[in-house]
Amino acid sequence: MALSFMLSARGYTEVRAVRSAARALTVAGSFHPGIVFLDFELPDKGSLDLAAMLRRGAGQHAMRIIALTRSIENAKRDDARLAGFERFLVIPLVQAELDKILRLPPEAPK
Repeated sequence: MALSFMLSARGYTEVRAVRSAARALTVAGSFHPGIVFLDFELPDKGSLDLAAMLRRGAGQHAMRIIALTRSIENAKRDDARLAGFERFLVIPLVQAELDKILRLPPEAPK
Protein backbone atom coordinates (compact mmCIF):
# COMPACT_ATOMS: atom_id res chain seq x y z
CA MET A 1 0.00 0.00 0.00
CA ALA A 2 2.90 2.34 0.71
CA LEU A 3 4.06 1.96 -2.87
CA SER A 4 0.66 2.95 -4.23
CA PHE A 5 0.80 6.12 -2.12
CA MET A 6 4.32 6.88 -3.37
CA LEU A 7 3.22 6.47 -6.97
CA SER A 8 0.08 8.55 -6.49
CA ALA A 9 2.14 11.30 -4.87
CA ARG A 10 4.31 11.33 -8.01
CA GLY A 11 1.26 11.92 -10.21
CA TYR A 12 0.54 8.38 -11.36
CA THR A 13 -3.25 8.23 -11.48
CA GLU A 14 -3.80 4.71 -12.81
CA VAL A 15 -2.52 2.78 -9.78
CA ARG A 16 -4.08 -0.45 -8.52
CA ALA A 17 -3.00 -2.21 -5.33
CA VAL A 18 -4.12 -5.77 -4.62
CA ARG A 19 -3.39 -8.23 -1.84
CA SER A 20 -3.79 -11.63 -3.49
CA ALA A 21 -2.50 -13.49 -6.52
CA ALA A 22 -6.03 -14.22 -7.73
CA ARG A 23 -6.97 -10.55 -7.57
CA ALA A 24 -3.72 -9.56 -9.31
CA LEU A 25 -4.56 -11.83 -12.24
CA THR A 26 -8.11 -10.49 -12.45
CA VAL A 27 -7.04 -6.84 -12.32
CA ALA A 28 -4.18 -7.34 -14.78
CA GLY A 29 -6.55 -9.07 -17.21
CA SER A 30 -8.83 -6.05 -17.41
CA PHE A 31 -6.51 -3.18 -16.53
CA HIS A 32 -3.41 -4.17 -18.57
CA PRO A 33 -0.78 -2.46 -16.40
CA GLY A 34 2.41 -1.26 -18.02
CA ILE A 35 4.38 -2.03 -14.87
CA VAL A 36 3.75 -4.43 -12.00
CA PHE A 37 5.54 -4.26 -8.67
CA LEU A 38 5.33 -7.72 -7.12
CA ASP A 39 6.43 -8.93 -3.70
CA PHE A 40 9.16 -11.43 -4.50
CA GLU A 41 8.84 -13.19 -1.16
CA LEU A 42 5.44 -14.82 -1.55
CA PRO A 43 5.47 -18.33 -0.05
CA ASP A 44 6.12 -21.52 -2.03
CA LYS A 45 7.46 -19.90 -5.19
CA GLY A 46 4.20 -17.95 -5.41
CA SER A 47 5.88 -14.86 -6.79
CA LEU A 48 7.61 -16.84 -9.55
CA ASP A 49 4.37 -18.55 -10.52
CA LEU A 50 2.38 -15.30 -10.41
CA ALA A 51 4.96 -13.44 -12.51
CA ALA A 52 4.89 -16.18 -15.14
CA MET A 53 1.06 -16.13 -15.21
CA LEU A 54 1.00 -12.34 -15.49
CA ARG A 55 3.53 -12.46 -18.31
CA ARG A 56 1.50 -15.09 -20.20
CA GLY A 57 -1.75 -13.19 -19.60
CA ALA A 58 -0.31 -9.93 -20.89
CA GLY A 59 -0.49 -11.16 -24.47
CA GLN A 60 0.33 -8.26 -26.79
CA HIS A 61 0.32 -5.72 -23.95
CA ALA A 62 3.77 -4.63 -22.78
CA MET A 63 4.23 -5.35 -19.09
CA ARG A 64 7.26 -4.77 -16.90
CA ILE A 65 7.43 -6.87 -13.71
CA ILE A 66 9.61 -5.50 -10.93
CA ALA A 67 10.41 -7.60 -7.86
CA LEU A 68 10.06 -5.98 -4.46
CA THR A 69 12.39 -7.79 -2.08
CA ARG A 70 14.07 -7.43 1.28
CA SER A 71 17.08 -9.30 -0.10
CA ILE A 72 17.64 -11.79 -2.86
CA GLU A 73 20.18 -14.49 -3.35
CA ASN A 74 21.93 -14.56 -6.69
CA ALA A 75 20.75 -18.14 -7.25
CA LYS A 76 17.14 -16.96 -7.22
CA ARG A 77 17.74 -14.20 -9.76
CA ASP A 78 17.97 -16.66 -12.67
CA ASP A 79 14.64 -18.26 -11.71
CA ALA A 80 13.10 -14.81 -11.30
CA ARG A 81 14.24 -13.67 -14.74
CA LEU A 82 12.87 -16.83 -16.34
CA ALA A 83 9.52 -16.19 -14.65
CA GLY A 84 9.40 -12.68 -16.12
CA PHE A 85 10.89 -10.39 -13.49
CA GLU A 86 12.85 -7.59 -15.11
CA ARG A 87 14.49 -5.85 -12.17
CA PHE A 88 14.75 -5.97 -8.40
CA LEU A 89 13.91 -3.15 -6.01
CA VAL A 90 14.94 -3.51 -2.37
CA ILE A 91 12.46 -2.50 0.31
CA PRO A 92 12.07 -0.37 2.29
CA LEU A 93 11.65 1.71 -0.83
CA VAL A 94 13.68 4.82 -1.41
CA GLN A 95 11.93 7.39 -3.61
CA ALA A 96 15.06 8.02 -5.70
CA GLU A 97 15.39 4.30 -6.51
CA LEU A 98 11.71 4.08 -7.42
CA ASP A 99 12.06 7.11 -9.70
CA LYS A 100 15.10 5.53 -11.35
CA ILE A 101 13.19 2.28 -12.06
CA LEU A 102 10.25 4.22 -13.50
CA ARG A 103 12.53 6.17 -15.87
CA LEU A 104 14.42 3.13 -17.17
CA PRO A 105 13.27 1.49 -20.38
CA PRO A 106 12.16 -2.13 -20.12
CA GLU A 107 14.94 -4.68 -20.34
CA ALA A 108 14.98 -6.87 -23.42
CA PRO A 109 13.91 -10.46 -22.73
CA LYS A 110 16.84 -12.82 -22.25
